[in-house]
Amino acid sequence: MRKMKRPLILEAIKKYAYRDVARFHMPGHKGLEEYAEIFHGAETDITELSFSGNLSAGKGLIRDAEEQIAKTLGAYSSHIVTDGSTAAIFAMVYAASLRGSKLIIPRISHKSVYNALKIFRMEPVFLPTYEKNGMIVQDVNSIGKLLNREKKAAGVLLVSPDYYGNVPFLEIAAEETRKKGKLLLVDSAHGGHLKFSAPHLYAGEFADAWVDGVHKTLPSLTQAAVLSVNDEDLEEDITEGLSLFRTTSPSYPIMASAEFGVLFAEWVNIDGFRRVFDLADKLLEGAAGRKYVFVKTADRCKLLLDCPASGLDAEALVKYLEKRGVYAEFSDGRYVVFMLSVLNVKEDFDKLRKTLIAYRRTKFKKADNDGKRPFSDFTPVRAVTYTEAVNAPYDLVEAINAGGRIAADNFGFFPPCYPVITAGEVFTEELAEALVKADNSFGVRDKRLKVVRERL
Repeated sequence: MRKMKRPLILEAIKKYAYRDVARFHMPGHKGLEEYAEIFHGAETDITELSFSGNLSAGKGLIRDAEEQIAKTLGAYSSHIVTDGSTAAIFAMVYAASLRGSKLIIPRISHKSVYNALKIFRMEPVFLPTYEKNGMIVQDVNSIGKLLNREKKAAGVLLVSPDYYGNVPFLEIAAEETRKKGKLLLVDSAHGGHLKFSAPHLYAGEFADAWVDGVHKTLPSLTQAAVLSVNDEDLEEDITEGLSLFRTTSPSYPIMASAEFGVLFAEWVNIDGFRRVFDLADKLLEGAAGRKYVFVKTADRCKLLLDCPASGLDAEALVKYLEKRGVYAEFSDGRYVVFMLSVLNVKEDFDKLRKTLIAYRRTKFKKADNDGKRPFSDFTPVRAVTYTEAVNAPYDLVEAINAGGRIAADNFGFFPPCYPVITAGEVFTEELAEALVKADNSFGVRDKRLKVVRERL
């Protein structure tokens, strides 16, 4: 009998699953054995049966579960999404496209926002931003002026919290959009826990529609998300948008985990999160004595270790941590980001603390930069509109030929998965070369870049 080829992905994840590691990354269930027992294995992976409901039908068992989620979140309606926050983003932008040809967004919007704008031929209007501790922060104080100027804007789509845990002043955004009768949409992919850990920051307190990527910080499986609506007038369009982009073959374990994650977070409530935050505070207190500098943001489920300020090289530190069973969410060259959930346990923090102490005793690689991440100070120059660029004839060119050419797509690094340069802006030779060389860049096609074709 012919031997089956080795399933490489399965081997890799099973090897990791049985290691004794501290998981400071998504998903929020942290791989705990108790969680695995709740969802079992392949036996829970079923299809639409007489008793199991139908996600696309809008009634029955699954609709009952969605109504329970909505009640828990304080929303007019909630919709389970098994395609990650991306399908929900597309549904929200679809609803916006029926109300205007432009959408006000921050540059740090996820690539899915830009992709949705491309499909619906909407023009992004960029919200001003400013830098704080090397991170890009959204300036919501400019929303009123932008809405006065951009009459064709359907509204605003903000990110709250962002990948680093920064939360914009949503109350200001809500006040300005309601004055003008415009939409406030929120990509809260990283904020599903805020309803229960910091309700005053929760997107659902302010937005007309928002998506919680519940798998990131709640005990749900990867791709589990919930799209919620506060504005009854949006419901029909949001539902239609979901029908266009949501899969017709949803995973029942993912659906079940989305509901479970929300209900579990409500059950443990603020006390459960306080336990984790207390553990984090003790870690930070001890780390300060070891000259580790952590930067706090509004979202307490994010711990940001500032490596240059700590005198450390981020890449070298991450490699050391992983060899000793501590896995962070990501490193961007300056910050190593540790993502917490209500299921992180004391042993996780103990392992991180001991590993950080041990690293100081080694001949560690010291910081060789001033904390500037690659192209964090890049100032894009726009040559043509976004919609013109993404719909124009294009060429695929090598990096050496991209300098001075107009981008016909969006390009950046993942994570945090927002563009450094967007369609219609001009490449520099340095940026083009960095994108092609990087292992974590997006937008690059077989080491070539998509640029607007030059007119002959």
